[in-house]
Amino acid sequence: DFVIEVAKFSTAPVTLRTVLIVEIKNSQHWESGKGALMRQINRQTDAAFAGTAVDTVYWIGTIGPHWTYGEKKDDGQDPKPLISWHDKTHNDASYRDLKALADLIAVM
Repeated sequence: DFVIEVAKFSTAPVTLRTVLIVEIKNSQHWESGKGALMRQINRQTDAAFAGTAVDTVYWIGTIGPHWTYGEKKDDGQDPKPLISWHDKTHNDASYRDLKALADLIAVM
């Protein structure tokens, strides 16, 4: 697995706020790895809330070319997917969904 945590810089006072966690798995884990991926995202987002996350963390989960994204609130609930799984990263539907996620993060 490969995990990336993205923090947003803000001023007055200077702080870093975790806004996005990306969990990447090898394509050999497609289908059988979905549950493990979601458990890892749950652990990573919980750790972010113990550190620099505030009330919501967005996440992207990828297994090979398959990907989805969602959000986790700081309320003890599991991460919630906001879109269905995509089977490609290089098509119009993936572009639109990734743009929608970027827009959600931009308003944080």
